[in-house]
Amino acid sequence: MISSFFKTTKSKRFEYRARHYDEVKEDLEKRYNRAKMETSNNVHSYDSSHLRQNLRHSWERNKKTASPRRKSNFRIIIIVLLLFLLFYYFLY
Repeated sequence: MISSFFKTTKSKRFEYRARHYDEVKEDLEKRYNRAKMETSNNVHSYDSSHLRQNLRHSWERNKKTASPRRKSNFRIIIIVLLLFLLFYYFLY
């Protein structure tokens, strides 16, 4: 009883482990492991899963580059149309 009277409680520790998802790093590791597996087996036949993964990767890469171009082209068209309407309004 006397020992619990003088004993203080310890504060709880805050343990935070930061989590970070790096898509590029994970994709690179997948390709590296796949290449390592292919070279170790010396087999050049592709499974359907490899083909699907390659197609998905190429589509995602094309999708990322096509979207900003499409948005930029749309903005340019809108600006040109607005300028044309503005000039038409002031000149006629």
